[in-house]
Amino acid sequence: LADQVSELEDNKGKLDEALQQAEALRATLAEVEARQDARVKEMAASLEQASSRGKAAENQSAAVKEQLQQLAEGHKKELEDIIAKNAEEREKVQCEVEVQRQRVASLVQEQQQAAATFEQQLKEVESVR
Repeated sequence: LADQVSELEDNKGKLDEALQQAEALRATLAEVEARQDARVKEMAASLEQASSRGKAAENQSAAVKEQLQQLAEGHKKELEDIIAKNAEEREKVQCEVEVQRQRVASLVQEQQQAAATFEQQLKEVESVR
């Protein structure tokens, strides 16, 4: 009986030691799970931040694209206005050039008539001499 009691006490000691080891393993497992949960939460938060930054960048890109398009349309309108004004100015200048050309032609004709009249008068003066 004493041997059985001694064996039972040994077994109880081994069971107590196994229980302590199991508790230590449970505590370690709880720590690992807590660290993993924290890491998962951290990664989820990081992913959410990256997603938010991506959306913000996408929105900003769309806004910049819209501004550039509006700017391009504004410049296009300005260029069209400049081209129209240049065409009007070119037409005015061409009309002015035509008027000046006619004036020059008229002056040349008058000069030729004056020269002819002068030559005629010169001939008359010479014939009178």
